Amino acid sequence: MVAVFGGMMAALVVLAITLGLAVGSARFGWDLDNVTAPLVSASGDFVTLPALLIATTFIQRGRLTEILAAGVVAVAIVAGLVLVRSGYALCKRIAFESLPVLVAAGSMSLVAGLLLERSISQFLNYTVLLVMLPGFLSAAGALGGILSSRLATKVHLGFIERAMIPEGEARDDIKIAFILALPIFGYVSVTAAVVGSWFGKTSPGALDLLLVSVTGGFAVDGVRCDDRLLRHSARRPFRSRSRQPWDPPGLGEPRRDRRRPLWSRR
Repeated sequence: MVAVFGGMMAALVVLAITLGLAVGSARFGWDLDNVTAPLVSASGDFVTLPALLIATTFIQRGRLTEILAAGVVAVAIVAGLVLVRSGYALCKRIAFESLPVLVAAGSMSLVAGLLLERSISQFLNYTVLLVMLPGFLSAAGALGGILSSRLATKVHLGFIERAMIPEGEARDDIKIAFILALPIFGYVSVTAAVVGSWFGKTSPGALDLLLVSVTGGFAVDGVRCDDRLLRHSARRPFRSRSRQPWDPPGLGEPRRDRRRPLWSRR
């Protein structure tokens, strides 16, 4: 119940923000690869925790909780049957491509939660780490989303050939991701240290916090780069007007090269 209602509330807010960013990108010429991914990631982290707290009000309500849970299960089953029996091929494709990825991502997040729970004593000793954690996760997700969007766009349009070892523009994008990681994670650690000192949170020290943030950020950035390369190296370059067997928007953030309209490319 908490996960369903919390996720639904957060999804509605993030959906509105995503649509607003898409409209703003089309109107003002923003690059979706560089704008949408970090802002959507940050807004998701900002909205999800309050939504989960609000959703906890639905638990332990006796009969009401059971009725709501049964209703959620029934709606999910009906929606799945309607989708399977419908004639909307695009909706089916989006669902069948996105569901496995979302399930895998959710499973990895649960594993991360278990590891965090096992190390909770260290976070309680230095409570400033709990202050830094949401910003750290948001920054890591934003960098990964930017890299994924840029690689997916270039692979889909044929600007990058598939290869296990990055070359050319793919290598440049990876360098940019690592260069951005240093100031971003440094800013996260400094901000957490300042906010933590204001509210009296225990801290290992600003320099130690900076070292933890930057080192962890580079490690996460490296893992995300390897994941993106393995994913995109399996796709063939774009050579016709037909879409790929695996649609990049179904596996990452929505993407589009804003430098020139697609129809103006030669």
